[in-house]
Amino acid sequence: MDPLMAKFQRDINCAADDDRTTRTRALKKLDEAAFGRRSADELDEEGARTKLLNNGLLQTLVDRFADPAEKCRELSVSMLTKFVQDDAKGVDPKPGRGIGKATVEAIAALSIEAAEPRLCESPFPEGSEEIRLALVELLAALIDHPHAHDAIERKFSNIARIITRASTDTFPDCKKECAACVTKLCAAFSDTVHRQFETLLDALVANLGHQHAKVRQACLDAIKALAVSCAASAATFQDVMHEKVVPAIRNVNHDRASAVRIRGIELISELLRTMPDSTVYRKDLLPILIFGLADQAMQIQQMTLEVVERLGQSLAGDAIEAAAPPDPPATISLPEPFAKRPGAGARQLVVNILPSALPKLLQEARDWTAQERFRAVALMRCFVVFAEDAMQPFLREICETLFVVAMDDEQSVRDTAADTARLLGHFCSTEALLDLVLPACLGQKAAGDAGPEEGASRRLGALACLAGITLGLPSRPGLHAHLARISATLNDPALERAATNESAIQVQVLQAISGLLEHAYASNVQDNLGPLNRETICNVLRVLFILITSPGDEDLAQGAEESLVLAAACGDFFTHVAVSNDADAEPVPSVSAMVEACCSGLLPADASQAASWTKFAADRRVFDQAVRRTGVAGLARQSQLAKVVQVLAVTTPADRDADLRLCMLSLLEAIIASSLGNDTGPDSVSDKENRGPLDAFAPALVSKVLGPNLVWRAGRVPSTIRKVSMFCLSRLAAVASDAQTQWYASELDGLFPTLKACLDDLDTDTRRFTCMALREIYGLLVSHKKELSRTVVADGYHDIIKRLDDADDRVRIVACEALVNMIRGAPLEILKGTPTEYIVDTALIHMDDAEASVQQAVFGIVEALVQRGVDLGKISAKAASHRARHRSPDLCDRLVAMCEQN
Repeated sequence: MDPLMAKFQRDINCAADDDRTTRTRALKKLDEAAFGRRSADELDEEGARTKLLNNGLLQTLVDRFADPAEKCRELSVSMLTKFVQDDAKGVDPKPGRGIGKATVEAIAALSIEAAEPRLCESPFPEGSEEIRLALVELLAALIDHPHAHDAIERKFSNIARIITRASTDTFPDCKKECAACVTKLCAAFSDTVHRQFETLLDALVANLGHQHAKVRQACLDAIKALAVSCAASAATFQDVMHEKVVPAIRNVNHDRASAVRIRGIELISELLRTMPDSTVYRKDLLPILIFGLADQAMQIQQMTLEVVERLGQSLAGDAIEAAAPPDPPATISLPEPFAKRPGAGARQLVVNILPSALPKLLQEARDWTAQERFRAVALMRCFVVFAEDAMQPFLREICETLFVVAMDDEQSVRDTAADTARLLGHFCSTEALLDLVLPACLGQKAAGDAGPEEGASRRLGALACLAGITLGLPSRPGLHAHLARISATLNDPALERAATNESAIQVQVLQAISGLLEHAYASNVQDNLGPLNRETICNVLRVLFILITSPGDEDLAQGAEESLVLAAACGDFFTHVAVSNDADAEPVPSVSAMVEACCSGLLPADASQAASWTKFAADRRVFDQAVRRTGVAGLARQSQLAKVVQVLAVTTPADRDADLRLCMLSLLEAIIASSLGNDTGPDSVSDKENRGPLDAFAPALVSKVLGPNLVWRAGRVPSTIRKVSMFCLSRLAAVASDAQTQWYASELDGLFPTLKACLDDLDTDTRRFTCMALREIYGLLVSHKKELSRTVVADGYHDIIKRLDDADDRVRIVACEALVNMIRGAPLEILKGTPTEYIVDTALIHMDDAEASVQQAVFGIVEALVQRGVDLGKISAKAASHRARHRSPDLCDRLVAMCEQN
C-alpha cells in the first residue's frame, strides 16, 4: 500500500464509522493533519492532497454533509472549503498544497449535489445556521476558483436554486453571503448569469428591507452587478427591473445607513446607464436619484449631483450642451451642494420629469413627520435650481404648498421653504408670483382660484414666502415697480386690521419689509438701480410706524427701528457726521430727514378724517410717529403744521375718547418740546428757528385744544387729562414769542378762572404745572411791559399765596415764582393796602421754613414788593417784628435794610 494512504486510510475509514465519537475524532485528526499548525509533511508534497482526496477522502467528506453529528458536518464543509481556497492561492508558500483542476471540479460537482438537499427544502434540513453559512461560503469559494467554473456552468441552475433558497435564511450573515455569491457569479459568469436573472433578482429584492444595513448593502451591490451583466442579454431585463427593482429601491433614499443610500445611488446610476432604452424609466428612476440631493449627508448630496451631471451629459448628449447659451454670471447664491449652475443636460433631465415627480413631492411636503417634510421641501428647492423658469407652469401648486410649510413647526422646514421662495423669486416671473402671493397676504383668493378665502394661517405662510421672494428678485430695471407693489400690499388696510391683534402677522410683515429694504439697498449699491421712490418709502414708513407702536413686543419695535435706518439708506437720505474730531464727516442714514420728506404722504389728507380715530387706530399711530420724528421745524418746512393743529383740534374735544385725548395731548407735548430745541436760551439759533412756526398757532392750541381739557371734571381720567393739558400750556407759554404777548394779554382774563380752579386740584403735578403756566404767562407780559388786569391780580394773589401751604415743596417754590411775576406786572394801586399786608404776613411765616430753597423763594416775593416800593414802612415793621421769631434773622434783616435803602 502507498505509504501516504497507509498513514491516513484508517482515519478516512473511521470518518465513515457508525460511532459519532469515532467519526468526529477522525475528522479532527484529518483536519489537523491537512491544515493545523503541525500539519503532516507528507501532505505538503506535490500531489499528496490530490491522491488523498481521490482515494476516498472527498467522497467521505461529502457524505458527512448529512451527518447526524453537527461537528462532523461542520468539519467536512470547512475542510473542503479550505482545500479549494488553498488551491486558489497558488504555489506560495507551500506548492504541495495544490489539488489540481480535476479535483476542484470533482469537489464542485459533489458539493453542489450534497448542499442542494441541505439548503433547498423547507424547512432547512440543515438545522445549524453556522453550517448553512459554511455551505454558502463553500459555494462562494468554488465560484471564485477558475478551475470550478466548468462544473458550476453545468450546475448553474442548482447554484441559483441554492442561493435563492439560502437567501430566505433568518441568519443575516447567510443572506449577506448569498448576495456576495450573486456578485461573484456576475463577475465570473457574465455570459451565463442572465439565464437565472429573475430567480436571483427575486431573492435579492426580498432582502432589501432587511433590518441589517450590511445585508441591504450587499443586496444592492448584487443587483447592480446583475444589471451590468444582464442588461444586454436578458430578454425581459427592462420589464423585470421596472416591475421589481424600481419599487423596491424607492425607499433606499430613506435608509438610515449612509452606506446603503450610497449603494442605492450607484445602482440607479448604473440602471440609467445600462438600460438600452432608459427614456421610459427616467421618470421613475430620476426622482429617486435626485432625492439624494436632499440627503442629510453632504457627501451623498455631492455624489448625487455628480451622477446627475454625468447622466445629463451622457443621456442628453452633446447637442443640448452645445445649443445651450453660456451660463450667466451668478447673481444669486445657490444652496448646497450646488457650487455653480447645473449643466444644460442635467437641467433638461429634471425638466422632463417635473410633471410626474412634482405632484408627489408637493404631497410629501405635507407629511406628518418633520423629517419627510424637510426632505420634500429641500428636494423642491433643488428642483427649482435645476428647472429654473420651467417651474412656471407649476407656480400655483408650489405656492400653495409653500404657504403651508413656511409656517411649519420645525425651524429647518421653515428656513428651507423661505429659501425655496427666494429661488422662485429669482428664476420665475415676478408678475406671476406676485399675482399669487400678494392676494394671499391679504387673505384673498388669487385670480382664477375657487373656494372660500383662507384665514390667518395661509396669510402667515404667504407673508413668509413674500419675504423670501423679495430677497430673490433679480436686480434689473423694473425692480422698483415690483417693490412698490409689495410695499402697497403690506400697507393695505386689510392687512393692518389683521395684524392689530396678531403678533405672528406683525413678525412676518416685519420680515417682509426687511427683505424688501435689504434687496433695495443691495440693488442700489451693487447694480446702481437708484433709490426707492417716495411712494414706496411712504408705504414702508407707514408699516414700520405701525409695528413700532404695536404694544407689548419690544423685539418687534427694535427690529422696526433698525429697518427705519435701512429705509433711509434705500431712499438716499443721509446726513454727514464726524465720527471724531480729527476725521472728516461721513454720510450716515438720516431717519428724521426721510420722515420729514415723506410727512405729507403720512399725514391725513384732511383733518376731518381724524374724527373716527381711536387710540389704536393705525392712522393715528402713523400720524403720531410722523409728527414726533419730523418736529416743529420740519413740519413748518413741509407746510404741514397747520394740518397737525387741525387734527389736534378734531381729536381732543371733551366728548372724544379719553385715551385718544391723552395720546394727542402727549403728542402736543412732544411738539412743544421740539420747539424748545437743545438750547432753551432766548438767543439760541435753534430756539428762534423752532419757536417761530409754532408761535403762530398758539392761540388755536390754547383755545381749541388745551382750554376745553383744563375744565374740571370728576374722575381720575379727567384729572390726568387736566394735568397733561396744563403741562402743555406751561410749556407753550414758555416758548411764546414777542408776537403772542398781546394775545395772552387779551385772553388772560378769560383763561384765568380755569387756571385759578386748577390751583386747588387734588393732583400735585396739576397744581405745580398751573403755577408754572401762571409764572410763564405773567413773565411774558412783564417782559414786554404789559400790565396785568385788576381782575387777574385781585382775584389771583390770594389763591397763589395759598400754595405756600402746599404739601409739596416744588409747588411752593413755583408758586413763589408765579407770585413774583404777578407782583412785577400788577398795578400799584391794586397792591397797596390789604393785598400787600396779606402777602407779607404769609411770606414772613414761610421765610422761616426748614428748607433753604423755600426760604429763598418766599424771600423773592417780599423782595419784589420792596422793589415796587409798595408800603415799605409796613413791610419794614412787619419784618422787624418777626425777626425774633425766626430761627435765623438774616432774611428779616435784609428786608429791613432794603426798605431803608428804598
